[in-house]
Amino acid sequence: MKWDENLLHGCGTCGYKWGARSKALGDEDFTNYSLAQQITPDLDGLYQAYLHSTFMEGHSIWPRAKVPYHPHKHFLMMQSAYRLVCDKWWNRHVSERFTPTDLTNPFRRSLAGVRSERLEKLLNPVASSQLSFEEIELTVVSDPSLVIPKKHQKHLDTVVAEDISEADTVAEVLGISIHQVNQLVFRGILHCQSKTQILRDRAFDLSRVAQDISDLLSKAHTTSIDDVTDLDLEDAEGVAKRFGFDLVDCIDWLHSESLRFALVENSACLAGIRVRRKDLIDCCESELSKRADDEQLDRLTVMKMLGVPEGVLDFLGKEGVLPSERWYGPGIRYELKTVKELLNRYRIARRESAIWGIPVSDVWKQLNRSGTNVLLEELPGGHFVGIVECDKFALNEAA
Repeated sequence: MKWDENLLHGCGTCGYKWGARSKALGDEDFTNYSLAQQITPDLDGLYQAYLHSTFMEGHSIWPRAKVPYHPHKHFLMMQSAYRLVCDKWWNRHVSERFTPTDLTNPFRRSLAGVRSERLEKLLNPVASSQLSFEEIELTVVSDPSLVIPKKHQKHLDTVVAEDISEADTVAEVLGISIHQVNQLVFRGILHCQSKTQILRDRAFDLSRVAQDISDLLSKAHTTSIDDVTDLDLEDAEGVAKRFGFDLVDCIDWLHSESLRFALVENSACLAGIRVRRKDLIDCCESELSKRADDEQLDRLTVMKMLGVPEGVLDFLGKEGVLPSERWYGPGIRYELKTVKELLNRYRIARRESAIWGIPVSDVWKQLNRSGTNVLLEELPGGHFVGIVECDKFALNEAA
């Protein structure tokens, strides 16, 4: 401390005057907060509650955010923090602030649910059963400038603080990964405030994201798809992987209206999307035909496309049924052309088998260029299962 004559009267930083002994809390409340301090085991949860008390939305909070100390603000935030952790009534009272005002917007509804759920996770059941606070209205200090990183505060001129978010909140609301969120940004389906290539520096305007999702869902067909083979997005991704595509590709097709879809009533964000299996397969096959034959595929992608485990894939390579540059090692690559040819031979075998009324295996032996007896069969409602047999050993594996 640097000497200053004013130190004789009080602290020059926080303004406390020596000798001031007035208590801001009554005896009963003081006892409650003292007990809360003793029985709160999760200090990390308490710290998160402290940050939520600084900025209730909580979506821009960093685990190591540094909140500048101010006596009055700190006092109110610590009161709210302890009550978020130990007081069920106060936790619910604060959560109610996130009741969605626009019930027609799935993203906004889901966002409100995520914010409320984050607060509910802070409540400690053991502590809340031992304490009873008075149901009084506490003053909530909501100062986003304390916890929003400085690199994102430049957006406050064009975006309200409640709508500034990093990718983790967008991903949680949509129910996808942060990598998939960035892929949607790259394809122009979602927009972000910062177009920097450094992903951790990107900031999202939640209002704009909500509009992007509304634009996507507005392309749904009014007549519901009620066929028994309807798929949600998660199941649709499982089918798309059989053709070398993923969830982002599916969303891209929905956005470009290459794939028709319908919505389930009262759905939450992307969870209500339903597509027909046949339409999805037709779209996958159409998009697959557009891809260059010399495109290089890795081992995992080919395993998903064929629906075979690693052992069967290695055997197919060694026997020359599915040639590659080399058949072993993590760096193995397959040309898309060879995978297409294998699948095409399998389709022909199934078709000829149905026409001539003979087993698929007999047709496959004629189509297979190698001497190995390799048969690919289709599972009910699924894709392919690899069955490999040869003279030296028999190997039956199913994906």
